[in-house]
Amino acid sequence: MFGRTDSRGRLLLLLAAVVLLSGGMTARLAYWQVQHHDQLTAGQPAGQATTQRTVPARRGTIYDRTGTIVLAQTVGRYRVVADLHNLSDAARKRDADALVDYLALDPEPEAALRKAMAGTGYYVILATNVDAQTAQDILTAQKNDALPEVTLESTPVRVYPQ
Repeated sequence: MFGRTDSRGRLLLLLAAVVLLSGGMTARLAYWQVQHHDQLTAGQPAGQATTQRTVPARRGTIYDRTGTIVLAQTVGRYRVVADLHNLSDAARKRDADALVDYLALDPEPEAALRKAMAGTGYYVILATNVDAQTAQDILTAQKNDALPEVTLESTPVRVYPQ
């Protein structure tokens, strides 16, 4: 009724059309990327071309085979960081005393904190693994204009209760 539809001529015509279209697209791509490369990249500063961001991994809770006992979980802890560059000696002592009280430090960690407060720098880690309640107390103190150069950074910590 309709006859054969697979003729050699049609196949060659279709092949020629595909080759012509792909050749045209390749020529246009070469035109923009080779001839106009300098014109297209002239308005971009080098730093705006890429952005790097580190995202901490979120790990799930691990249960035993019954699904009731937690074997491992990630909890939110905080790191106390300070910018000591603009602090006077009196402000350093005041902030160190306040942090020792908030963190309830033993003599050895207290000495390490005071030594860190004696240094200089824009980013000094004063304490790690601070729980949420203590972090909330420090944030409350900051709202009352205490500890102005102290910052809290949230850090995930893996806990194994068993």
